[in-house]
Amino acid sequence: MSTEATPPPRIVLGAEAAAGVGRMLRERRAADAPHYQPLVHLVDPAEGAPLREAAAGLHPAEVRLHGGPDCLRSLAAALGEELHAALPPALTLSPRLAALREPAAAALRALATLQKKREDAARRRLAARDAARDAAWWARRLADAAGTETGAGQPLRVAVVTSRFSTFLRHAAAGLAAAVGRRGGLCELVLEPTPHGPRAPLQLLERCLALDPDLLVGINFRRADLPGHLPEGVPFVCWIQDAMPHLFRPAGTGPGPRDFVAGLRLAGSDALERCPPERFLHFGVPVAPERFAGGSGRPRTGRGRGVVYVSHQSEPADRLIERTRAGAAAPDRDRYDRAVVLVREAVDRWPTTAPLGLLRRAADALLPAHPRPGAREAMLRLHVAPLAERLLRHETLAWAAEAAAACGLELRLHGRGWEDHPTLARHAAGPAGHADALAGVYAGAVASLHASVEGTAHPRVAEIAIAGGLPLARRSWQELFHLHFHRVYTYASTVPPDRCLTADRKHVFELERHPRLRRRLRERERLPPLPDEIAFDGAGWDHLRPPSDWPRRWAVRADQPVPELPRFAHGLVLYGNPRDLTFSTPGGLAKRLQRAADDPARGVRRSARLASIARRTQSTDAFLQEVLGVVRRETAAAVG
Repeated sequence: MSTEATPPPRIVLGAEAAAGVGRMLRERRAADAPHYQPLVHLVDPAEGAPLREAAAGLHPAEVRLHGGPDCLRSLAAALGEELHAALPPALTLSPRLAALREPAAAALRALATLQKKREDAARRRLAARDAARDAAWWARRLADAAGTETGAGQPLRVAVVTSRFSTFLRHAAAGLAAAVGRRGGLCELVLEPTPHGPRAPLQLLERCLALDPDLLVGINFRRADLPGHLPEGVPFVCWIQDAMPHLFRPAGTGPGPRDFVAGLRLAGSDALERCPPERFLHFGVPVAPERFAGGSGRPRTGRGRGVVYVSHQSEPADRLIERTRAGAAAPDRDRYDRAVVLVREAVDRWPTTAPLGLLRRAADALLPAHPRPGAREAMLRLHVAPLAERLLRHETLAWAAEAAAACGLELRLHGRGWEDHPTLARHAAGPAGHADALAGVYAGAVASLHASVEGTAHPRVAEIAIAGGLPLARRSWQELFHLHFHRVYTYASTVPPDRCLTADRKHVFELERHPRLRRRLRERERLPPLPDEIAFDGAGWDHLRPPSDWPRRWAVRADQPVPELPRFAHGLVLYGNPRDLTFSTPGGLAKRLQRAADDPARGVRRSARLASIARRTQSTDAFLQEVLGVVRRETAAAVG
């Protein structure tokens, strides 16, 4: 986890030595460098004014005073109360107190020895517990916990290891905990023990002893990313919500027999490449429904005259490009310029072709001559996708400003920094807040806009719907293509054909007998031609376009599987008619805004339907149900 690199508290011996530390802390605060609250233990045998004057240069929350003859004993007592946290590794010393160096170091060594002793004891007890629990025991336990949902069995116990230094991770963990509670289980969130630095292995070891969890969940890290912190026998789920760099690096040993991965599919990441496919669950970032419905589950139904967009990505794309170029070396700058051209081209072609191929080419343009494994995916997510997001979102907002004005509506941009935007500043509406406040913003609008390279499967669409708002999302041509393509082959795989051509191994459908298939083929035919960027593996894809005897019949290979739907296209499948929910041009957006303004009651009904779909398919409850299903299935399979 990123927080493991956070520096622990410092120890300063001598009041006069605090001045340099104080300057360092002030510089870090000015640069907003740490995500933690720095802490200094100021130790000096002297009492009174000198110690208080030294502490005056530090923020009150960042200093603890240990003065007088028992200063070292006071320090040891304070640190001994926080052995779940990492101990300070070094001392800052005043020459006046050189004689205290060895006694202070000895006190730290004694604390480290005590901490290690407790860690070893906890590991031995956990290892003995694991040794008594084989695959059959875990299969029975997880099946017993499943019975809790029907009023039988012992409650499922889950521990979610997350970080207090990330608001996003805390909210994600809290949403999962609430979902566990709704299923009758118990869930504990394990944050760093103090706001001042990283955890020690002792924290997780002793918490696992006390809770005896049936499932461990780590957000954006694997069990091997925290060596020595976690028991080996308890089922562990690495919940991937972001492309963190460490997930692309090998993490010592590979996954164990009870290690699982769920969440985003990070192509090229070590976390995914080494995970057996049967132990991977592909799921987008889920939405915690209680955060957007006031905990009541009742969607709001108010409608105003505003069109809202919520995001902190207010910096224009040109400024983002300038800032990135300024921090790059000359060769990197050249590669970045080539990538920018390709990203701009992808966004320009968003409504009419497949942009993902161009974005991958942009990521390739950023790669050095000898890239490390996973570098392409890292470049795509860390550099290419953010720029594409910025270009796509701000172009969409330019459309929205004109469309809203034409419809007599007010565009409201919620988030930080919009008041400084060169062309959209007049629409700035300030931060929207969180939870109920944000839900009120969505529910009180005629429509809430969304645009993302991730498409309509983005959690923002589900958040808007669950809050009682009406989402309008910008779609790509590629989303629509995959939707129609998927629908056609799903029909062909579930409905018996009219004839089977044995020689060609094809199933033939007479379209006059299949009006639903005929309608779907006509919808697909209205799309632009298939671009070169899309390529499909396997046989049977020669039927992307209807044959010469269209529109009388359509044929497909008998062994043609239903194509896997890319995650970015899932939203259109989930939410039904894409022309009702999405747009791809300025005219399409204006038309949908006008319809929403003219018939708010229809928007309320549509919102309620979308909210029901979102809860069933994109909520933390849906995610938890699928995760538990995979863990139970694979644990039971290991018994045989």
